[in-house]
Amino acid sequence: MYATYVPVENLDKIIFPADKPLFAGGDLRGYSLLNKVSTGMVFHTYYHELVTIKCVEHDREEQVPSVNLRFDLRRWYDAGRHPRFSIVGALLEAKQRVAEIRSFTESQANRPVDAAIIEALKISDTKEDFIKTFRPHLFTSLRVNRRSFRVSNAFKERFDVRSFTVDEFLAEENQELRRIIVRLLPIKKIIERMSLVCTDSEGTLYDFVRPDGVLSKYLHVVCPSTAQEYLLEVPARFWDPRSQSNRTMDTPSLARRWTFNLPDNAQFAKEA
Repeated sequence: MYATYVPVENLDKIIFPADKPLFAGGDLRGYSLLNKVSTGMVFHTYYHELVTIKCVEHDREEQVPSVNLRFDLRRWYDAGRHPRFSIVGALLEAKQRVAEIRSFTESQANRPVDAAIIEALKISDTKEDFIKTFRPHLFTSLRVNRRSFRVSNAFKERFDVRSFTVDEFLAEENQELRRIIVRLLPIKKIIERMSLVCTDSEGTLYDFVRPDGVLSKYLHVVCPSTAQEYLLEVPARFWDPRSQSNRTMDTPSLARRWTFNLPDNAQFAKEA
């Protein structure tokens, strides 16, 4: 998506006061200029039009190429400041991936990271300032059990010192990251925050409702040979009514087989 990103030395070359519009009568006489300075993500005239937005800092209406505003500069205006630099350009230099950049620059539901990027822009006059302030939220790679995950710098630092809390586990929306966190916490403390569903000789099944109301199911099992405890999330595709499956969760034994993607009548090696 950002393969055709074109750096602009001075953003004021593509941002115009609304009382001095580049276009007249809705035509595209400025198309040639905008074609050179816009990011060129979609080659359609709509994306080379100017849109009007209020600049709080200058107390005026400004016209900005729609593609630059939508995919890059809007957060500046959300922060109440006139754009100092391209946010996309700064994030590319910080080695962020396309999907990660979009998650930062495109408007979404009120997430903590949305407020964080706006607060960082309020106090940043250069790309270096912004990257330094926003660093905890930038993505990096974390290797766990020979697998690589993209996580925030803040998450990686907490993983390195094993300092996660139960509340952080409960609030984490990403299923893969919850699996990483659960390995570092006392299972007893997590279970205390869940609701017992049923138990049998193979384990205990719990319901867990996240703060956003999403239901998950967890299976607590104990290894018979090592006495090691495990808290395993049961894949929703096996029990969620919204999935294609019409199966019913009856026992922890069944949940255990679903967790390991085994047939319902499968026998584990030590039990065969």
